[in-house]
Amino acid sequence: MTYAYPLPTRLQRMEFLAIQAAVFMAPYPAIRHATVFITASDYLFLAAIILRLGCGIPVAPLGAVTGVWLASAAALTGGLLVASLAYGDPVRGLVVDAQYMFAYIVLPYALLGRSDAATTRLIKCFVIGMIVMCVIGIAVYLTGYNGGHSRHLAIVTGGNRLAGFVDNANGMAGYIVLTLPLLWSLWQTREIARKFAFIALAILLAALVLTSSNTGIIGLVVVTVVLLAGRRNFLALAVAGILAAAVITWGQPYLPHTFRQRVLTAIVNEDVTQAGTYESRRDLMIEAWKIAKDHNWIGIGADQYRVISEFHLPVHNTYQLLWIEGGLISLLGFLGLLICIIAVPIVQRGKAGMDIVALATFGTTVVFAGMAMGYTHVYARSLILPMLLALSPAVALIQLPRPSVSRRPSNAVNLSPT
Repeated sequence: MTYAYPLPTRLQRMEFLAIQAAVFMAPYPAIRHATVFITASDYLFLAAIILRLGCGIPVAPLGAVTGVWLASAAALTGGLLVASLAYGDPVRGLVVDAQYMFAYIVLPYALLGRSDAATTRLIKCFVIGMIVMCVIGIAVYLTGYNGGHSRHLAIVTGGNRLAGFVDNANGMAGYIVLTLPLLWSLWQTREIARKFAFIALAILLAALVLTSSNTGIIGLVVVTVVLLAGRRNFLALAVAGILAAAVITWGQPYLPHTFRQRVLTAIVNEDVTQAGTYESRRDLMIEAWKIAKDHNWIGIGADQYRVISEFHLPVHNTYQLLWIEGGLISLLGFLGLLICIIAVPIVQRGKAGMDIVALATFGTTVVFAGMAMGYTHVYARSLILPMLLALSPAVALIQLPRPSVSRRPSNAVNLSPT
């Protein structure tokens, strides 16, 4: 007696093609609307969730923590909206809230609650999308081209930093680091061969160096420690440390000039103030601490920080920005979302392979949480997607239709993409 799964319908095939295309295109936020932050990937996500409504959508995409997740998202967006209505710009409040709701509510319902095979396929789509972008970026970089003063689709910035289709070198580095736990999980579960994993790793690390991002290098160190120490692979961790030291000591002549100037100078001199734009960001954060004490419960409204700042810029720290613009309720909501992501594989403990899922999820979440200390608002779907992909095996098959019992031969397979 075996389980026989029905063949996917035409609608299900269309939906799965749409979600695969959306995930593949997610690391390309520069391909978007000229004035509104709606990317090509976002349109595909919208198409996927509309089609999925006709196929059957999970009621609780994050399993047992779905209620806490939705409450946290409501706190995050509610705090920003109330503050915008009370003191800020209601229109900006609605726009920013819509972005957050898309990222933290629509995206999980479009992505999660699929079969193991489908979740693996989607993780591969994201990793391949990143590798393709890195290969294109490296090729453009090697030609000596840079975009000069242009920011949109420059690929390489005027400062000779790889920005890819992210339009931001630090953002590109962040995407690369967020991809590493996903690549590691595919390798650990033997979904890809070791040689392909190492080729992909080499491409991602080469692109990371070309971004000349201090944030990216810090994220790389954190991910390496989390993944290798988490698996108690201390020998590999020691080898990674030795290789890094060797590159810093003897590999400097072969590294890009911008990387040596922005990253290695700070490492060699042990002076963080020499790391990129550290000082200007520090000044903004100091100012933010002074402002925050006057806006504990009701903030000043979405996108209003730049209005009251003496620097006329938003503080590049998501936690401070949410506290000031949305009040503590928004900040607590954001922290609740991060806790939910880490909790999902813990709640599903006992299943085979959950240790790998938990480490990959923890790795992406820690990097995301760290990156948020250098970003403004974090509602880009491409930033949240790696965390959801990492935890997706933990919530695979949630509330999917139970297969019918059949006496067909044991080679029956699950062909359903949902």
